[in-house]
Amino acid sequence: MSKRITFLALFVAALTVPAVANARTITGRVTSLSPTSISVFDKGVVTVGTDSRTTFSKLITQRPWQEGTSLPPNALRVGSYVSLHVSHSRAGVAHWVQVATDLRPRVPR
Repeated sequence: MSKRITFLALFVAALTVPAVANARTITGRVTSLSPTSISVFDKGVVTVGTDSRTTFSKLITQRPWQEGTSLPPNALRVGSYVSLHVSHSRAGVAHWVQVATDLRPRVPR
């Protein structure tokens, strides 16, 4: 009986680890911008901070895959589709922002 409980506990722990590992990435459309934060609609509006160490890059969704990915912060617009990677060491601050430049911006209503 204790072997079953141990197995069940390990099984449940193995299922929850991937969910926790991916919980720090937020994707969606930008609803508002400021010099220190980005608000994104993802099941609701989520606001994440940015700072001088935040890196911006292209989120390549179509060919050519070898295209350069560097992007200046001012390329971000309201309605752009983004993927925000929140820093583990700086709570609530994005360390990497990927912007889908090949998708047309859509202004949320």
